[in-house]
Amino acid sequence: MPDKSAQTATLSQALLEQFACPVCFGALSLVEGGGQIRCMGCGRGYPVIEGIPVLIAERAVEAGP
Repeated sequence: MPDKSAQTATLSQALLEQFACPVCFGALSLVEGGGQIRCMGCGRGYPVIEGIPVLIAERAVEAGP
């Protein structure tokens, strides 16, 4: 099974610019270490599973304080 950093390596910032947060429509960026995409607007985190970003509001991790 490949590690998560290899799975997310195919996600580039140019590709992420085509997507937006489904909650606030903010810009997205890849979190260092891979495995998650973070909204720069509301701070929610979305999982990346097998190289595919899961941009479903119910699967988001809420931003901390």
